[in-house]
Amino acid sequence: MTGPKGPGSGYAVGGRLVLTSAHVTGPTGGRVQVFHPGGDGSAGGTVVWAGKPGGRDDAALVLVDGSPHWRPPAAPILWGRPDTKRPGTPCETWGVPDEAQRPGRPVETAHLHGEVNPGSGFVGNQYVMDLRTPAAGWPGDGTSPWSGLSGAAVFCDRYLTGVVASDRQHFDHGRLNVIPSYVLHHDPAFRTTLADHGGGPQAALEAVEFQDLADPTTRPAARPVPVTPASLLEAGRQTVPFHGRKDLVAQLEAWCGQGGFGAWLLHGPGGQGKTRVAHHLSQLLTAQGWTVLWPRASARHDQLLEVRRAAKPLLVVLDYAETRPDQLTALVEAASEHPGTSSFKLLLLARTAGDWWQQAATSTRQAEDHLTTARTNLLTPLEDKRDRRASHYLGAARALATALQAVPGLADHGWTTALQPPRHLGENDAYGNVLTLHMTALADLLDTARTEPVDNTGGEEDVRDVEDRLLGHEARYWQGSAAARGLTPGLGMDTLRAALAAAPTSPVPSTVNAPMPCGGVCLRSRTSPATAATRSPPGSPPSTPPPRHGTVHHGAPCNPTASPNATPAAPSTPTRTSPTAFSTEPTTLRPNNS
Repeated sequence: MTGPKGPGSGYAVGGRLVLTSAHVTGPTGGRVQVFHPGGDGSAGGTVVWAGKPGGRDDAALVLVDGSPHWRPPAAPILWGRPDTKRPGTPCETWGVPDEAQRPGRPVETAHLHGEVNPGSGFVGNQYVMDLRTPAAGWPGDGTSPWSGLSGAAVFCDRYLTGVVASDRQHFDHGRLNVIPSYVLHHDPAFRTTLADHGGGPQAALEAVEFQDLADPTTRPAARPVPVTPASLLEAGRQTVPFHGRKDLVAQLEAWCGQGGFGAWLLHGPGGQGKTRVAHHLSQLLTAQGWTVLWPRASARHDQLLEVRRAAKPLLVVLDYAETRPDQLTALVEAASEHPGTSSFKLLLLARTAGDWWQQAATSTRQAEDHLTTARTNLLTPLEDKRDRRASHYLGAARALATALQAVPGLADHGWTTALQPPRHLGENDAYGNVLTLHMTALADLLDTARTEPVDNTGGEEDVRDVEDRLLGHEARYWQGSAAARGLTPGLGMDTLRAALAAAPTSPVPSTVNAPMPCGGVCLRSRTSPATAATRSPPGSPPSTPPPRHGTVHHGAPCNPTASPNATPAAPSTPTRTSPTAFSTEPTTLRPNNS
């Protein structure tokens, strides 16, 4: 194939897929040769998607033939875009421009760095990369030192932000025209081709300015292969397809569509599905061009203030909001300084809407202005319709069985074993909690891995891992809650463990509305309900009462919907839910002249 500008550059974006320039490859179906700079040999490739050469979408995707000379990327690719109007966003690119080549030597690379200013190229849907080291001394013969760089990926730190298109005229080779990632992802055919050929899920574009604020565990594309069965239950993995909550999701979408600032508190016991609802809403909004930010727990006040610069519709999801009062204060301050030219929505996820929420909404004048009118919703059990629990259990089991094949060491097991729903599924309200239902299905599947009754080390250990992971999750939540209330470091982990152990059975004053661990549904017991309910924390004598009863009450869980004098009760049947204490290298494309 003959391209209009000869050799070009490219970048491996997943599997055998390479991103490059359409004016290098030509139309869909064309053939090119691909090689790694410094590597041995080359491989053929076929153009499987192409934009218009010289147009706004001057880019292409090439599927490389099976070849021993091909090295796929080692990690998923993250896609991004500048989301503020702040100038000077640092960026970089690798490729094989003519400027780097020397006669008689192997093809050499050039690593260029510069910056992107969002206002440059705005009308033409382009980015303009201002190079910090322009090519000096290039002869004025009408050629460009950057010929051969077309198709190179442009990164803003970790995010692939665009594709080099051409040398920008009239700037003495000091600027490059770049095709933005958002232009490519706007084309459904591009997204489908990317997903179909190993380029990862159709992930959202992240805000490059907020990348140090974002919790990396909330990015589907960045999630590693699950290393344990328990990790399949993480809400961010969305292993089991989302269902239900149609009215709530519709209300949230309508709220986001109203424009301006808005805050919404979604609260309910752990495992009820708050985080999953937020992930589903995030997907719907990113498909409409929104930016969604889940701040990491370690984000500082001054870092969070940067979201005030957001120039595109923004949804900030603050999970465990009751344990992050300082971050909530910073986000409210950022909202007060936001110009209001685009939507700014704050979705808070918490287990209760108690005293912490009253304090947060009145902590500052800005909080009073922005939070006192916030909407609040108690998330009720998803599986409250008992006649539907069996079908939902089986659906979860099928999805989990498929996902278990990706867990190291579990691929060889036949996870298609037909499961029977638990006998008491329709009788025990514990199964109204969606996490409990999914955990039960996963533990039941893992039980099928134990082929010999005398050998209970395989599946049994995996089941314990599921429970231990969830208990660890609860421990982290309690530690965060204690820190938010100013009880640490004075309140040690032994006391927190004592509170966690006592939680399912301890009477709690009605003024305390902290949540029952795991939504009032605890974990699989290998003892009788009575023994499990009175078990002491590890390292404590069985008869020793929890220390500092007053502080235990401060965080002790109870059912927020129970009557004032009610005492949490254990399930009547000893089931699984009985209570217990608990770098990619740059790739170069060359036209195939054969």
